[in-house]
Order: sequence, then structure tokens, then C-alpha cells
Amino acid sequence: MLAERMRRFSAFAALAMFFFASVSTSQLMFLELENTSDISALYSSARTTDSDSDGILDLDDACPTGDSGWTSNSTTDHDSDGCQDSNEDSDDDNDTISDNFDDCATGVIGWTPSAISDYDSDGCQDSTEDLDDDNDNVNDTLDTCPTGDKGWLSTNLNDYDSDGCQDISEDQDDDNDLVADSSDACQFGDLGWTSSAITDVDSDGCRDSTEDSDDDGDGVEDGDDDCPTGDTGWTSTSATDHDSDGCQDASTEDLDDDNDGISDSADSCQDGDMGWTPDSSTDYDSDGCRDADEDIDDDDDLVLDAADDCGIGNLGWTSTSITDHDSDGCQDASNEDTDDDNDGVSDTADDCSTGDLGWTSAALLTDYDTDGCQDSLEDLDDDNDGVADLAPDLCQTGDMGWTSSPSTDFDGDGCRDSTEDFDSDNDGILDNDDDCVNGNTGWLSSSTTDHDTDGCQDASTEDNDDDNDGINDLLDTCQTGVIGWSPSSITDYDSDGCRDSDEDMDDDNDGVGDVSDSCQTGDLGWISSSSNDYDSDGCKDSTEDSDRDNDLVLDGSDACPQGDLGWVSGTSTDHDSDGCQDASNEDTDDDNDGVADSSDSCQTGALGWTSSSATDRDMDGCRDSDEDTDDDN
Repeated sequence: MLAERMRRFSAFAALAMFFFASVSTSQLMFLELENTSDISALYSSARTTDSDSDGILDLDDACPTGDSGWTSNSTTDHDSDGCQDSNEDSDDDNDTISDNFDDCATGVIGWTPSAISDYDSDGCQDSTEDLDDDNDNVNDTLDTCPTGDKGWLSTNLNDYDSDGCQDISEDQDDDNDLVADSSDACQFGDLGWTSSAITDVDSDGCRDSTEDSDDDGDGVEDGDDDCPTGDTGWTSTSATDHDSDGCQDASTEDLDDDNDGISDSADSCQDGDMGWTPDSSTDYDSDGCRDADEDIDDDDDLVLDAADDCGIGNLGWTSTSITDHDSDGCQDASNEDTDDDNDGVSDTADDCSTGDLGWTSAALLTDYDTDGCQDSLEDLDDDNDGVADLAPDLCQTGDMGWTSSPSTDFDGDGCRDSTEDFDSDNDGILDNDDDCVNGNTGWLSSSTTDHDTDGCQDASTEDNDDDNDGINDLLDTCQTGVIGWSPSSITDYDSDGCRDSDEDMDDDNDGVGDVSDSCQTGDLGWISSSSNDYDSDGCKDSTEDSDRDNDLVLDGSDACPQGDLGWVSGTSTDHDSDGCQDASNEDTDDDNDGVADSSDSCQTGALGWTSSSATDRDMDGCRDSDEDTDDDN
């Protein structure tokens, strides 16, 4: 109603605007105030006029000149808009949905349909009028999907359980048994029940009492299953149900998997042969495995019959490294085995009676001192010289009849110095080449420990000249430098122990690398700095350098001997060749004519003359005789 009134007011306002626009400015000046009273009277008249006598004033009447002969009331004009519902009003309840498409044509007033307030757009307000919000023919109170898919009607073909959820898109449990369709073996099964451990043992969505012929889902039909409601989550196979009785072997369902009369807990062949009865003649060790074909260890000592030297031997023991050292199936503690480690030495003569296996004692080869202990693993001192083999004894099977000591074996390596050891201090350098024959021990000569390979350890006080160049390490800048040369004033100019030709990057040790040093083998005993080597060219200014600022103008001719650096004097950079750079503030008289550049009209003019009243009458720096065309300026 408010919207309609605003529409009418807007129309009235537009009419007034048109009226005023039609009157010229000069005319408006003569309008009298009574015109304002006329307009007010006209508006007041509209507020009290009911042109079609329907009981609705024109300003509130959506059809002010509509049908006459009727009166607006809740029966004839549901939304009180002044338009007769029976023939004038196409939206009786003013909800923006035409009566032709409005299932509640004379429904609730004062609301506007939207996807939230009228889900199925049928013109019925969901919260008050619509009992089936998604228009699927299932009342909202019974509809599990009250605002579900639209554009369909529930039937037993598309909504199997009549829950108001379309099976093909909305319903994940079509038969409402609490088993999701993706896991339901009977997706369109019995209705009116719920899957549980009692009604559906294997939770497959099929009711055990009517639909399921294999209640526990083990692959054995209930009629053939000794455990019809037994374990779930497994399938009967020869591996899981040896006797195919429908009881899972791995669980407590089947206590005798092969039905041989021996409980699985005592049966070593739990899934063994069937159709026989164990006794001492068929099962020597009473382990439930038939000796003739199943039992490969008849005396149950854990040694297979094929490898058992006592195949039907003592019972009641198990072969281990302790009870049967050589694993031959004969018990060591009894009179079955007289050579426990099977090394060919009788236990009574064997110092290692339960020693290494898989070998045979042989003098000088496997058992150097013939004590029955294998040299390679058991005997810690094969030649009995007092040095353990792993010390290590470098002469493990060496001379016998002597004992290692500092006087007989300087490096304690188990090799007698006088006959066996050719490297007495064991540094890797043979005694004949070793300058320290009985030197430090416990190290090995290498390029890092013994640079000149003289057999004397560099890191100790043994070697004071690691590179053997004749210069003591304390004075040698290249302590581990090039080998095989002798320093001299020619090969090592600064005597620092570094060969000039390849090792020494600063031959005169002045702090300037040879590649940048103009005096590579210059004065010694000084370090280049800005105070003694102005241009850092490696030449000492006081004795070696005749061009201290390196501008190619000798200091004797250089008006700026310690001038700008990084430039070279030339016609373009130093016009008067005085060694002062023209472009900087060094040279204030580039042509050296006595006139400062700032006043010189010929700044880079003729050379070899001086401005005076005789040569340069106007003192402009241009020589009158050849440069100045206006001598008096």
C-alpha cells in the first residue's frame, strides 16, 4: 500500500512540475498567492475523493477509476488495494506472484517472495503457509530434505523410502536402513528396519532374517556355516579356513583347524594333513605333524631331518648355539657329539671346543700355533709374540720364539726390527729413506703430515723445514711450498721461502702484487702506502719512482709531482705538458701563458710564451702576433 501511495504522489508531483514549467518567468511574477490556495484545495479534494465508490480513497486506490458497484472488503479485495479480486486484480495478495501461478492467491499479506522465504516460488510463505516447501509432494514434517531438489514429485520409483529426498541426487541411504548406499548390498532392500549388530551382523545393509543368505559375509552360506554369525571382515579360503567350516582359523572360532584331534595351540602343523591319527609310530615327537610327509624335523630339535646327524635322536631339547654348537642335530651335552665345533680337533684337545665353525684346523694355514683356535677370528696372538693380532700385529704369523719390546720392536707393530721390520717407526717411509728412522710413532707420512716425505713428522719438532728448501719453517712464508728447489736471490728475491716463479705473488714483499708492481724486484724492507708510494705502483717514491703520480710526466718536469692519480698526460688532458691535469683544479693555466684559465680567452692557446703588455696588449691570454684578432679588445 505504501508503494502504491508513493507512486501516486510521484505522478502528482510530475504533473505539478509540468504545470510550473509551462508558465513563463514574466507570468509567474504576476501570479497571486491565491493560486497556492487553489493547489492546496485540489490536493485536499483528492484526499477525500473515492471516484469509483469502492470504499478506497483515490490516493490509496490502485484502480481509482475501476469497477463500480462493489465495495472493497477482505472477501472482494484481499489486499485492500482498491482493485476487485474477481476481475481487476491479477495479484490478490500483492506478493508479486501472479494469481495464475500463486498456490496461495489470497495468502499472507505484507511479504515479498525470495529463495529464502518461498523456496519453491509457489507464492506461499514457507514459514506460515507452505506445508511442502520444496513442492515434492512430501509434507515438510515428514520430509528429510524439506528444502531439497525442486522440479520433481516423490514416488516409490524416485524416492524409495518416501523420505522426501530424491534417490538419484539427495538420498545417500535410499532404503533408510542407516547403511549408506555406497556400502549397501541391498540398496533398495527391506524398509522399516535399521541395521545393527543384531539385525545385520556383517553391516552390509541386508536384513539377516529375510534378505541375507550369508549373515557374517565370509563367503560360506549360512546353511553350510558352523559359525553363521561369526567373525566379520574376512572371507573363507583355504588360507583362512583350512577345513572350510565357515569358522575363521585365525580367531578363537576354530580350535582345531586341520581336525586331527590335536588342539591348534599344541599342533605344529595347525593347517596340516587331515584324515589321520597321531601316535609314536606316525608322529615321533608328538607335534601333530605326520612324520611320513609333513614333519621335516622328526625329533623336534629344530634341525631339519635332511641335515640332522641324529635324525631320531634325543627328545626334549632344542638345537641352539649353546646346546648344539655346530648345528648338526646332535646334543653337545650328551655322548651324541664328540667334536662340538666340527673343526677336526676332538673336544678333549681343543682349546676352543665351541669355537669357530666351518673350518678345519691346519698348521701354518688356519691355526698357526695348532691350538685348535682359528687364527683369523679366535686366536688373538697367532704367533705368540706378545702383540695382539688386532693391535695390530703387522707380522701376525711372523717369527716365533721372541717377545716384542721397545728394544726389539721400536714401533710395537709385532714385527721384529732386526729381521722382519723395514719401517721401524711405522710412518710409511722405509728405513733406508727415513731421515728419522726411530722417530715419532703413531702417525703416517702423507702430503699433509710429511710434506717433503722425509719420514719426519711436520707437526712435531722432528722436521724444522717441511718443504726442505733450506729455510727454517719459522721464517718460511711457504712452509709447505714447492719441493725440489733451493732459494737464492734469483729464485727467491725476498728470501721468504716462496719460489718467485710460481709461489710468490709479491717477489719484493712490498705489499703490491707482482701483477700490479712496476718494480717487481725492487727495494726490500718496506711496505707500500700512500705516504711512500703515492701512486701504489710498487716503486718506492724516495728511491725507485721517478714519476710519483704515474701521469707519464717525470717528477723533474712535473709541476704537480704528487697530483691527480688515474690519468695520463697527453695533448687532450694536459695541454702544456706540465704534469697537471687540465680538467681538474690542478692546472689553472692550461697553456702556461701567465693568464689564469678563468680570464684566458685562449685557454688552450699557443704555448711557449708569456702574456705581457708587449705580447698581449689587452691581457686576454691570446698572443697578439698570431692568436688575437683584436689586440686592444
